[in-house]
Amino acid sequence: MAKNKKSKAERRRDREILNLYHQKVTEDELRLLFENFRKWDRQELPYYELTDLIHEFHKKIKKYGPCFKMG
Repeated sequence: MAKNKKSKAERRRDREILNLYHQKVTEDELRLLFENFRKWDRQELPYYELTDLIHEFHKKIKKYGPCFKMG
């Protein structure tokens, strides 16, 4: 049985689409984090809560990582 392989152009297109989606997901998460930095700057959020949110951001992004790897 022949294996259906994608062409180089198709793989490049798939990578570009995946990279754009990865960028969108990351930027959405960064916007949320940025709002929390603003709250912290206005002294509406304690620093320890902000550091927890930063840690959560890193965990989310790390969790997404395997979804964006292409072989």
